[in-house]
Amino acid sequence: QAAGRAAGGASAVSVVLLALNAGSSSLKFAGFDRAAQAIVRGQVDRHAGRISARDATGNTVLDCAIDAASSL
Repeated sequence: QAAGRAAGGASAVSVVLLALNAGSSSLKFAGFDRAAQAIVRGQVDRHAGRISARDATGNTVLDCAIDAASSL
């Protein structure tokens, strides 16, 4: 099996560092690889009631509504 590939041919990327920035109404996060390159960035926004994340190329990998009252 080639390095960086999981079973079935999907890319396997491991987050080495997870950075968090918590504010009064949001939680921003970024996951970095061993080369210190951001592989995912996103945020949980209590006022908007959403959680979203994008990969290193800017593609949306997560975007959904949340119940802000019980989530943060």
